[in-house]
Amino acid sequence: MRPFSPRTLPLLLSFAAVAFAAQSPLLMQEQAAFPSFPPTPASNTLPSLADVLTTTRKLSIWYDYARDVEKVTERLSSSIQQTTLLVPLNSAILSLPRKPHESVPTTPSLPDSLSILQQDALTANNVNRFISAHVVPETIDLSSSSSELTFSTLLADHKLTFTPGDDGKWTVGNGLNVVEVLEASNGKVLILDGVVEFA
Repeated sequence: MRPFSPRTLPLLLSFAAVAFAAQSPLLMQEQAAFPSFPPTPASNTLPSLADVLTTTRKLSIWYDYARDVEKVTERLSSSIQQTTLLVPLNSAILSLPRKPHESVPTTPSLPDSLSILQQDALTANNVNRFISAHVVPETIDLSSSSSELTFSTLLADHKLTFTPGDDGKWTVGNGLNVVEVLEASNGKVLILDGVVEFA
């Protein structure tokens, strides 16, 4: 192959520049046909109620009871149902004279001795009532209201009234304080300094 002479090299470079200029509109059209998009930001989704309870150790006792109530555990992980949980601190449950699964010892309608199956059924019913009294089947937004609010719980014929205070804090039911609110993708957790009373 004959080497380029010093006189032909500028001509070749000139031809190359003209060819590139002729192709550049085509390149621009191709780039326009395939535009670049900025990267999609990572979604900032909230954890579910189940995840919130799993990672909040100060609420672990209530959560241990709740996992024995099927209708409640289904709501904790649901992506459809919205739920508000009123969860007492561990210290509040530990201070109870009678634990949530225990029956009133002086109940006259109970026989002196129960079979194991009867004891299990009674315990399950006690836990179900205790947990249901602390679950509202909808989201409660206390920040959007300054007046008294009343909601039904999962326990039949049991309602809870929320009352705002002058300091912006809320009390519920039998004078319990809402000490903290945790957000979840399927509802909220209202942390209480006591246990909801129910008949």
